[in-house]
Amino acid sequence: MLARRPALFLLAAVAAAACAAKTASATPLAAPEILSGFRMEGNSRLTIVFGDAAAFRRHIDQYYDLHTRMQAARDDFSRNVQLTLASLAAARDSRSAAPSAGADKRRPTCPLDAVAVSYRRAYDHGQHFHELGKALEGSHASIVELDRLGETTSLTPDYRWRVARALKLYPQVLRDFREMKLAFQEVVADELPLFGCEAQRLMARGAELLANGPLPDAAEPPGSSPGGGAVAPLGEVVPAPLVSGATFFVDNSSCPGPARVFLDGAIIGEVGPHAKAAFRASVGPHELCLLAATSTQQCGTPGTVRRIHVHDGWAIELRCD
Repeated sequence: MLARRPALFLLAAVAAAACAAKTASATPLAAPEILSGFRMEGNSRLTIVFGDAAAFRRHIDQYYDLHTRMQAARDDFSRNVQLTLASLAAARDSRSAAPSAGADKRRPTCPLDAVAVSYRRAYDHGQHFHELGKALEGSHASIVELDRLGETTSLTPDYRWRVARALKLYPQVLRDFREMKLAFQEVVADELPLFGCEAQRLMARGAELLANGPLPDAAEPPGSSPGGGAVAPLGEVVPAPLVSGATFFVDNSSCPGPARVFLDGAIIGEVGPHAKAAFRASVGPHELCLLAATSTQQCGTPGTVRRIHVHDGWAIELRCD
């Protein structure tokens, strides 16, 4: 009895195997899945995420092109801001010199045509500077990221120098923008009500005058065109730009020795040790150089001259820590 049990178990196993084979033969075989090993899916492709050295150079070239255009827009903005302030000052002087009733002096009349064009141009150049600044910000972000990833080492020495300089120029551009906003939105805006001028009227009148035909730029003397032909005066005649003065400050509080102050290549004074001094200059762009009295450097040496936009209350602090 016990000898027959293995034979029965063997028979049952053979029967089960035969049944399974029959079922498998009735079902079509599916294609095997490739779960590991090499995949035959076409040629592999390398995706370059950040670009190569040529792409990096294009970012740098674009940055410097935008920076050059922004400096030109800033200079045009400064000229027109100065011309606006000069026209307002001329209107004030002519009103005080002309005999008029006391009531007229209390109600000043805005020199609309004399101020509108330069005011509108200053606004347009400021907006152009801002638009270029948005594009510059994108180029700067790309340069910073690529430099952080070590891509600067793949550049030639001249481009490596340009990368280092670009990173230093960007904070200066931000300072320029803040100074331009201050000059237009505070300095000029504070002057307009004193002469009975409204910003919206000046903007509309300036756009109207500019749409009527070509006008001499702020850099050209009033009454003349770049081609030398006479230009009919628009309302009141604007005199040659008379520069408005502004007070700026140099803070030498943290330095133990005196400092010499140069503006546009000429010395204008000295600030004592641990002291702060005030100076006067025309409103607008200047080149400022600050040197310790004991320094052997000359203004013009790399790193000694800084471009600034002087307005009333502008200040700079020397660090000698």
